[in-house]
This record gives sequence, C-alpha cells and structure tokens, in this order.
Amino acid sequence: MRSFQCRRVGSLGGAKSVLWCMALALFASPVIAQDPGKPKPPPGPPYLISSVTLVDGTASMLNPTATIANLDAGDLVAGLTLWDEQGDGIFFIETRVGFLWSPVDGARPFEISESLYFNANRHIPEEISATSTVVGWDLFSAQIAQLPFMWSPAAGFTFLSLPDLRPGSGRPLDRQPTSWNGFARAVSDDGLTIVGTTQEGIFNNVPSFATVWDIVPTGPSNTRILREELPTPESFSNAWDVSADGAVIVGDAGPTVAGQQAARWVNRFPAPMAPVGDSSTARFVSSDGSAAVGTAILAGQEVLVRWDANGGALIAAPPAGLDVEVLHAINPTATAAVGALNDNDPTEPFGNWAPFLWTLDDGFTVIPEFGREQDFELSEALDVSDDGTHVVGWVRPDSSFNGDPPTLGFLWTASDGLLAIDDLLVASGITDPSFIFRVSAISGDGLRLFGTGDPSGDPSDTNSVILDLSPN
Repeated sequence: MRSFQCRRVGSLGGAKSVLWCMALALFASPVIAQDPGKPKPPPGPPYLISSVTLVDGTASMLNPTATIANLDAGDLVAGLTLWDEQGDGIFFIETRVGFLWSPVDGARPFEISESLYFNANRHIPEEISATSTVVGWDLFSAQIAQLPFMWSPAAGFTFLSLPDLRPGSGRPLDRQPTSWNGFARAVSDDGLTIVGTTQEGIFNNVPSFATVWDIVPTGPSNTRILREELPTPESFSNAWDVSADGAVIVGDAGPTVAGQQAARWVNRFPAPMAPVGDSSTARFVSSDGSAAVGTAILAGQEVLVRWDANGGALIAAPPAGLDVEVLHAINPTATAAVGALNDNDPTEPFGNWAPFLWTLDDGFTVIPEFGREQDFELSEALDVSDDGTHVVGWVRPDSSFNGDPPTLGFLWTASDGLLAIDDLLVASGITDPSFIFRVSAISGDGLRLFGTGDPSGDPSDTNSVILDLSPN
C-alpha cells in the first residue's frame, strides 16, 4: 500500500496544487510502521506565520515609533515620528508629529504649521476609528501642557476646542499658552464623536470635566467642532470610552479625585451606575453600549467590575493576594478583559506583575510566563480577540541586568496555552524579524498580530510589523 500527504506548496494553488498532489501520489514511498517503543516527534506549533508586513515610513520621517493599531479596520497603525517639515533633510528633534499608516496608503505624517513645529511638542495617539480618524493629545514640554487633537485624512490635524481655545475665536490654535489642558481618549467608529477630559491647570486638585466633541463636516476638507461638558453634579469627572455609535459614554465622577465612582452617559444624559467600594472607574464600554468594564477599590483590593445595561455591578475579585494593576482591553461584548495583576511584592520596586484574562464565564486566568514568573516582573496582557480565546502581550523583566531574561512577545490561546512569537518565527522559517518583544494588538478573529521587534529597514521605517497567522 502507498500513502501520501498533500499540502499546498509555495504559491501553487487551485488546479496546479491538485496536479502536484497527483504527481506525489504516483511516487509516494511505502508506509513503514513505526516502532511503538520509539517516542513520536513533538508536534509543531499550532500556528505558523504566513506573512510579515513592515510598517514602513516615508523620506520625511526619521526614527518613527508605531504605538497603536486597529486591525479590524484595514490594518491601521498610528504612532509618532521626527518629521522633515521643510523638506530639506533637517529634523527638529524636539518635536514628534503623529502619523497614520495603512497597507494601501502607507504612512501619512500629521502635517502641522511651522510655528507649532518649532514649539517643542509630541503627539500621543490614543485611538483610531474605523474611518481612519486618529485622536489623542499633544504634549508641550516647555509649557508642561497637553492639548487634545484629532487627525483625519480629509481635515488633517486640528486641536479640539477648549473653553479658552476654540476654532474661530481669533486665537491661533497652534500657539501657547493656554491655561486649559485636555486629553482625547476615544472615538466612535464613524470618527464623529470624540470623548476625553478637560481641565484648567495640570494638578490633581483642579476640577476636571468629562467632555465630548462632535465633529461636523462642513465641506470636503473642513469640519466644525462642537464641545460639550457632560452633565454631573460632581466636581471631578472623566470620559474614558465611547460606544461604536457614539451614544454611550463611560468614565467616572466624584467630589474628589480619590472619591470618584464609575459614571455613564446615554445620549449625553447621566445613566445609573452602581457604586462599588471606596472608588471605581469604568474604562471600557461594549461596542453596543450595553455593558462597561472597569476597576474598583473594595476592602483594600483592586478588583475588576462589569456593569450591565441597567447599571448593576458584577464584582470579580482576582485570586487571593493579587490586585488588578492595569486594565488594557476588552472584547466587543465586554465579556472578556485583559491586563496585569500585581502581587505587590515588597522586594520588587513595582511588585510582580502577571498577565491575565478575565471572562464572564470562567473568571480569572493568570497567564503563565514560561516558568520564570519571578524573573518577569512587569508582564502584561495587552489585547484580546473577539471571542475571548486569544490573548497577546509581553513578558518582561524590570531590568536587563544580572542574567534577567529578554522581553518576549506572546500569544496565548485557551486551547494551546502560551506561545512565544519568536518560536513561531523560527518554526515558520522567518529570519526577518528575528525577534518580537511586544505584541500589543490582535484582530477580532485572532489571526493577525501587531508586534514590535527588529525588522530590517531604514531609519524612516518603524520597528513594528503586522503578522498573519495560519493554523498549522
């Protein structure tokens, strides 16, 4: 009897693949029975990397850094870069402008005026909408000030209005000083509703205001920006996230910074949210606005909280001795969340962090760290797939001395456990990049990753890539 296994080879496909398989069948070797006492070779990894796409730059960019990605809207990536404002090959190193990259259009730096360019500042992108709008904040180092901004392919870069800094006021938007500061944190899918926080001054004891900006297109490349402070009787409030349609906003509000509780606004009106513990915050909202996820301090422990459509709170306490250190992402239905737990080890400067997945059905899963949990003190899970079964992040030490292991980007799946991206590169025969130390985004289907490592390129390119996975 003859037996053979046929797999797609190289770029052969369709009828060519069938003919190739038939040829293999004709010359297949006889099957040789394996010695039952001989151990079987270890199975290959559950995934192979089928393609690597470099997030490249343009000649006007130098040493760009890619920081965020939206892999479900055309593989959009944003970051910040040194920029050749005048096209003369000279870069003002005190300013870094934002950029948006896509596989179709490449990188597009956020072009700004000369007066703003030479006022040392740094764009910090926070989120990318499905329509390629990028929102974030601009840090001015000399004035110790932050201004909220948006960038879109049609309108370009513009600051979002503040109480004393608004479009049409006659005051140049590209100059300082202003006594107000602001942060744009999230944006609706259509790019027309932006939420964040505004504040007069920079100190914690100064009241803050949960703020929403409505973007009204008035022409092919013009927009009108309307600002509204969300209603609350409290002195301090923040808006952290917005639903896909812009109707539901979540955040926190309270009489003091330390005494805030989770807050929600539906169609700009306050909606019930159950208070939890000494303080709480809602950091993420489901795509449809029906649920929110955040954290609370309850009996001295930082716990995870999920609020339902009626504002009822489900409290999820981490395993004993652990606190929720940071919450990084949720899935669209708010039934899964990822971040880092902390054991608050007093012998470590930051405690010992561990990546985690929480799901509504199964609670907390502490993701292992390749058996070196005591060496990787600052590990985090950074994103999760739509179904909550695939998690990406990094395991990292708090230093690179005394034999500490290298930082490793990882993929964890409910069925296959922890996988180092470096091992997938080797198994896939990929040498460029040779390592990935951080994976910060995953597509909804779990088959595309946004990672950072050492891809070859020139100084105008980032050190980040998009990896496509294929089940093995």
